[in-house]
Amino acid sequence: MHIKRRTSRAVAMLLALATMFSLLVSPASAAVPPDNSGSIADGSSSVTIDQGSYIRVLNKSTGGTIGGSSWTYTSDKGLTGPAYCVNWGLNAVSPTKRLEITGRYDRNPQTMGAFANGYPQRTLAQFKELHPEIPGIANLTEDEYAYATQLAIWATCGQLAVAGTSFTSGRATLVRPTSDAQQIRVYNSVVEILKLAAGWTKQIYTGLYFHMEKDRLGNTLNIYDENGLEGAAEKGLFGLQKETINGTEYYTRLMYIDSATSTYPNDYEIYVYSMDAPAGTIFVNQNNQVFETRDQWGATMYEVPTPKAETTNLNANGSAYTGAFKICIPCDNAGDAGSIKIEAYTVLTQFNLYLAYNPTASEQSYIIADPAYVGRFAESSITWNTTEEVP
Repeated sequence: MHIKRRTSRAVAMLLALATMFSLLVSPASAAVPPDNSGSIADGSSSVTIDQGSYIRVLNKSTGGTIGGSSWTYTSDKGLTGPAYCVNWGLNAVSPTKRLEITGRYDRNPQTMGAFANGYPQRTLAQFKELHPEIPGIANLTEDEYAYATQLAIWATCGQLAVAGTSFTSGRATLVRPTSDAQQIRVYNSVVEILKLAAGWTKQIYTGLYFHMEKDRLGNTLNIYDENGLEGAAEKGLFGLQKETINGTEYYTRLMYIDSATSTYPNDYEIYVYSMDAPAGTIFVNQNNQVFETRDQWGATMYEVPTPKAETTNLNANGSAYTGAFKICIPCDNAGDAGSIKIEAYTVLTQFNLYLAYNPTASEQSYIIADPAYVGRFAESSITWNTTEEVP
């Protein structure tokens, strides 16, 4: 398997997009589905919860310190990911007790923002790089970072107020430290997570999909003309053109592939390919330049760039990482009739949250998050016939 990395570009793009929903996670190796790929929605129904290191650093307005830690869930389908408790002050759940997943946790999109901008969805190294203004940030430990994430999540749930942020409701308020170096860096980490979380005004959904038109959904194209592709191209029907690229004549059709969330883990690219297209079929950009390719899984995959989020009305997020490309079918190999499937693959980010409910009133329930990145596939089709009669 051919794998390439472009570390410098990934780091540069990470910094550039830090303020745009912060849709960034640790990159997976390009085009390799992660071992933990998948989603809770794929069939997991219950989880067990394991607790990380428990620490008490910051003071609360009602007296004493407030403690917290990171948590990890393991689902009945083998998925693992981050979990954080909903109400501070309740008992931790036993690591052997199974909690039912009762559905999506969508009470407040800012809770999703706290997960996305905190540990472990954003690594400690990334957090330090993105927040150099925090006093003593170089000394922030992973346990402190996880603790700060838990406090931030409680704030988004209305459990804890944090001065200097828009989250001012809770059963207690964090006391702003003035002298202790550890308390200062942890408190400011909570504040920075909440500043980014405050910008999340909607749930961010995962999706990978083709569409034939720029501003309209639809992943299939059926072409009917008495002279097949040649007749349709000559008449300018169905978006077809006849073009010469590098000395070869092709029937070309502009198409689009979108990821509803960031393709950062896949180096901001979506791979497009076809296993059953006529021999010599290629994929090019809008200037008829052939994309870079890789041979993988028995297919030649064309690397379609999706460098930034674009505004769209085709998904609930209101934005997408869009790649435009032309499929180019050699005129000599097209045949009078045919049907081909165009496929796509990428590793993308996902942010979905779910509630792991604990019926015991004295114990914690937990918000759990999908694994930060997942391999996704999509497909589209083009069919043509030598007839003008539309079925």
